[in-house]
Amino acid sequence: MPRWNEWFTPRQSARQGNCVETLLTPDAVHVRNSKRPDETTVTFTHDEWRAFIDSVRESDDYDLPAVTGPVAATSTTGTAGAPTR
Repeated sequence: MPRWNEWFTPRQSARQGNCVETLLTPDAVHVRNSKRPDETTVTFTHDEWRAFIDSVRESDDYDLPAVTGPVAATSTTGTAGAPTR
């Protein structure tokens, strides 16, 4: 399970070789290209990230597994269901 404040590569990304890394914080979700970590990072609120994941899941073009862990369990304040530090 991902931890707060540590960059990780989601399993789905790693399997496809797309090299996306994610950083979860209590207030936001940050996404970057693992091949260029010093370049632009895209930041989402937890609600925005949840909406993005839901829209991808609903698309016929993707087979995205259910989201579990910190983002799935977070409240709008980003503190409920916090993973270990």
